[in-house]
Amino acid sequence: MMRRIALLGLALALAGCGEHGLFRDRGYDYLRAETGKPLVYPEGITPIPARELYPVPEVEQRRQLVAGEKPEVEIPPPPQLLVAAAPSADASSAPATGKAGALPADRVELTADGNGYPVLMLGVAFDRAWQAVGDALPRLDGVKVDDLDRGRGVYFVQVDGKRNAADQPWQLKLNYTANGIQVALQVDENAMAPRELAAVLMGRLRDGLTR
Repeated sequence: MMRRIALLGLALALAGCGEHGLFRDRGYDYLRAETGKPLVYPEGITPIPARELYPVPEVEQRRQLVAGEKPEVEIPPPPQLLVAAAPSADASSAPATGKAGALPADRVELTADGNGYPVLMLGVAFDRAWQAVGDALPRLDGVKVDDLDRGRGVYFVQVDGKRNAADQPWQLKLNYTANGIQVALQVDENAMAPRELAAVLMGRLRDGLTR
């Protein structure tokens, strides 16, 4: 008798674990989520845009997936790994310490990223790019290096005596990409420096890296 009462109590307890029971199912809470207001950045600051890594299928494509049909979804190819070419005799890889020397002109490109922001692309290994940039910066007119962080790939610099709105040095950031090492000027990890200032520094740095 006691066993039956215990089983009955267990069944009632489990029955209360549904949508309005002891443990509410939160699997569909996202359907009631509200869209927040977009972030507002100070004037003159260009935020680093967030990019979706994978496409989200439209409603019709999701229906086709559920029905077992082959949807017309464009799957982006995986990023290509950069394999550094063997350096020429006049462009041998420099060690991580000491002077890196000038980079070949064909390994330094002044270009723009996907948002039209001026950047440098360096077709060399990160160690050599880091050393070459560090060697070139002190020789550039109007550029002063305040500090550096090798682990983050950042040189903290002033350009023509200018610092950012928070009176902090600009961050010259070296990033790995599929096409080489990208060099960009940032306010911090979340915002790019003004385009005009970045264009000035990228032009000077390009010249300094190749001479």
